Amino acid sequence: MNEELDRIREEILEDQEFFGDVDAEIWLAAHPEYAEEIRSFIRTLGYDPDVPNTQVPDSLWRNAARRHLLSGPHAIGAWAENVGALIAEARAEAQTTAPQATGDAVETSANAYTWALGVAKQATTAVTRLVIHKVLYFVEEAFKPNLVPAFSPGARGPFSPGLYRGEDRAKAKGWVVVTGDPQVDFGPGASPALAAESLVGRLPLRAAEALADFLSALSHEELEVLATVQWAAKKAINGGHAVVGVPETRAAIAQVPEWEYKTRTPAFSDSGIRQALVRLTELQLLPRERVRLE
Repeated sequence: MNEELDRIREEILEDQEFFGDVDAEIWLAAHPEYAEEIRSFIRTLGYDPDVPNTQVPDSLWRNAARRHLLSGPHAIGAWAENVGALIAEARAEAQTTAPQATGDAVETSANAYTWALGVAKQATTAVTRLVIHKVLYFVEEAFKPNLVPAFSPGARGPFSPGLYRGEDRAKAKGWVVVTGDPQVDFGPGASPALAAESLVGRLPLRAAEALADFLSALSHEELEVLATVQWAAKKAINGGHAVVGVPETRAAIAQVPEWEYKTRTPAFSDSGIRQALVRLTELQLLPRERVRLE
């Protein structure tokens, strides 16, 4: 791991957040020894490094930027904070818009499934059902678009039993195929762009794609911990706790029969739960003022 390069990437992100753009010329002049890496990073943030401040269409939050930002704990935090800012902005804008009609719930679920697969495949070529369920779980938690049926506790964290109807519809239409593991891939009739278009008005796509892209790059265990901790902490808050930390979250996890064993595993150690709480507040998936992190 190159800590100096990680620091430069974080500073570029901070610069982008403060000024609203990225001036490639400044960063290339300041760090010529990392010219190639900086050019690649700036391009994947959505800017052309050879034309300062010029954005490149449809390249925000993608590919190499994800790999760079997931390379160290501080960089991951900076990435999560940026995604969280997009989520907060989208929520604020949604407060002024009228609710959308639900239409065919299974068709909507099938489109959401196909959309999530499309985003996930930009993070990794091997996408599983677990990834799709966790991405859509957090999309529902972040934006409340009612795209998929309700989630409930499962062996690997929250999952939606009813989402299988959407999967079946997507398979019947040739949008997706499911193979062993189970791994999910595009079918012969897949059109992620049309799936995304069908969700316009129900989902703030830019913020949702940034969130889904971030989540899709995590491991199965990281997704399981993140979703389980979010579910439990939210339950504790709704149950009357003014502020929740590791003890309250651990107790809420233990109250779910399917999850009680998790509290005795390394992934759900005190440090693991605390790190998940930190990440969830960065992503605006838990209210900062209701979470105790010390």
